Amino acid sequence: MFVSHPSLTARSPSSFKMPLLIDGLPTSAMGTISPLRSNLEDMIGSCRALNKHIAMMNEDKETFGLLTEETYCYDAPEVLTQLTKITRTAALCIRDLNLDDEAFETDEPQLALVLYNFISEHKRILNQLTALGTIMKSTGSLYGALGGALHRQEHVVSRFREVLDARYISTKTLSAPDWVEQVEAMRLCLEAYPAPVEEDYNMSGVPESV
Repeated sequence: MFVSHPSLTARSPSSFKMPLLIDGLPTSAMGTISPLRSNLEDMIGSCRALNKHIAMMNEDKETFGLLTEETYCYDAPEVLTQLTKITRTAALCIRDLNLDDEAFETDEPQLALVLYNFISEHKRILNQLTALGTIMKSTGSLYGALGGALHRQEHVVSRFREVLDARYISTKTLSAPDWVEQVEAMRLCLEAYPAPVEEDYNMSGVPESV
């Protein structure tokens, strides 16, 4: 459910199309095997993009109590797109780390800093989505799609943490407190967005080995 808004005409009709979500996992986030830090920075970028779109949804919530048509057609689909991008980039990191590629040898203090930035940004996004849960229930299939995307993300990001911790012991120690807060934020977000009954994790574009 949504309301019309005078600014709806500000965007071109093409911007109202639902995004095309490609099922196949790319070779890497950049088209070739990328260093772990580069992939983490891509995930941080997705979180920041999410923050902008969620801000528009929050503005609608405060002003109208539900989403405007413009936000429903443009910002909400972009939220799904960026959530999917984070999940697939995390899956890519898992795959590349499992290859034990020397390109992933890194300065652990620097890695810990970038990882901290990702965890912090991701936690903030999860908290904001949780706060939007009430009005998102009125969006029907979009609400279900968000639930599916978030549950897939929890599965993949948890696995990513396991693989990362096994490889970078120092980073594991430094990041442990931050992960505790992220896990709690994810738990609350998943409560706000239940997974659809028919959800199939193998349809997410994530490799079977993840």
